[in-house]
Amino acid sequence: MKRFIICIAVCVVCFACNKNNPSDQEKPKDRVDIALTKSQQELISFNNEFGLDLFRKTLAQEKGSFMISPMSMWYALSMLANGAAGETRSQILNTIGFPANRMHEVNELAGYLSEELSNVDNTVDFSMANSLVANTAKAHLKKAFCDSLSNYYNALLVGYNFAAENAKALAAINDWASKHTHGMIDPLLNSLNPSYYLLLMNAIYFKGNWNSEITFKTSDTKKDDFTLADGNKTKVDYMHTQVAQMGYSSGANYRRVRMPYGNGAFVLDVILPDEGKTVEEVVKALKQSDFTKQTAGCRVDLQLPKFETSATIDFVQILQNLGIVNAFGAADFSVMTDDEICVAEVFQKSKIKVNETGTESAAVTVITMKYTSAGPGDGPETIVEFHATRPFIYAISEVSSNAILFMGAYKGK
Repeated sequence: MKRFIICIAVCVVCFACNKNNPSDQEKPKDRVDIALTKSQQELISFNNEFGLDLFRKTLAQEKGSFMISPMSMWYALSMLANGAAGETRSQILNTIGFPANRMHEVNELAGYLSEELSNVDNTVDFSMANSLVANTAKAHLKKAFCDSLSNYYNALLVGYNFAAENAKALAAINDWASKHTHGMIDPLLNSLNPSYYLLLMNAIYFKGNWNSEITFKTSDTKKDDFTLADGNKTKVDYMHTQVAQMGYSSGANYRRVRMPYGNGAFVLDVILPDEGKTVEEVVKALKQSDFTKQTAGCRVDLQLPKFETSATIDFVQILQNLGIVNAFGAADFSVMTDDEICVAEVFQKSKIKVNETGTESAAVTVITMKYTSAGPGDGPETIVEFHATRPFIYAISEVSSNAILFMGAYKGK
C-alpha cells in the first residue's frame, strides 16, 4: 500500500494538451503540418489499420447509427500495454498495430501527437486527457508504470477506496469525463463496482467549424426522404450547399467528399456507397489509404443530413476477436503490479453532432481491471452531385499525420 501511495504522490499531474475554447470569430492561421519521422508515420499507418478493423467489427454488431474513436482506444490500450509483459503485451500491441519491441516508440509518439494535434488549427478546439483511478483498498502499483503514464500520457493518477468512498469516487470519475468532453459524455458511469482494481481512461474532444468555403444556411435545411438499409424511407433534416472547390474522389463501390474545418488541418470524410451497395460491403474493402489518397478539387452540390448520434459500445468480444486474449484471463501485468489481475471490461461512450456550423464530437474509453480470481477511382464531373440520402460512413482525421480521430456510420436512425 505504501508503494501505491508514493506512486500517486509522485506522479499526479494534470493533462496539459487542452486548448481552451477558441473564439468563433478567430480567423484561421495558416496550417502547419505535424513533423513526423518515417517510423512515426509507419506507426500511425499501422494504427489506422487497427481502427478500420475495430470499425468493421463494431459495424457487424451495431444495428443503428454509431461512432467510435480509434484514437481514444489506441491511447487506452497503449497505457494498458505499459503495465503488461510477455505475450499479454505482445497481443495488445500487435492488435493495435505496433510491434511489441517498440513500446518506447509508441509512448513517445503518443505524447508527441496529442500535443501537436492541439496546435495545428487555432480555430479548432481539440483536447485529450488520460487518467488512472485506482482502488486504494486493492491496488499496489509499481512506480515505473505510474511514471510511464505520467511522463508520456500526462495521465492524472488518483486513488479512492471504492467501497468506503464509492459515491465520491463515482462523482470524481464522472466529473472528469464531463470536464474533458465539455459535457458531451455525462454521466460516464451509472455505478462503480467496489471490486474493481483500477480504471484506465482516455477522453478525446473535438469541435470545429466548417472551413470558410463551406456555408450551410439554416434556412436551406429541409426535411426529405432518407433511404434506410432495408429500403424503407424516413424523414431527416438535410443541410444543402454548393461548394466551389471541394475534395472529391471515388473508389470501389463508393464516392467520397472531404469537408475541411478551420484552416484545413482537420477534415471530415464522408464515404457514400454507390446505389445498390451497402455500408458493410464498402467497409469490408476499405483500406486506410482510402482516407489518405488525393482528392480532386471540384464544384460539389452537397446535401448532408444534420444529425446527432450517441453510442455506448462494449469492446471485450471485439478485442478478443482481434487478438487480445490473455489480457482478459491468463494475463501478465507484472510491469504494473505484483498482484494477479486481468482486464474486466473495455467500453467506449461517444457522441457526435453535425450541423450547419460544424461538428462537435467526443469519446471516452474505459478499461476496468480486477483480480484474476477472488482476492483482496474515376475523375469528377464538372459539377458533382453528392446527396447522402442513404447510409454512409464518415471519419474525422488530421491531414498531415493522417491520424484518424473518429469513425462512424450514419444509418438514418
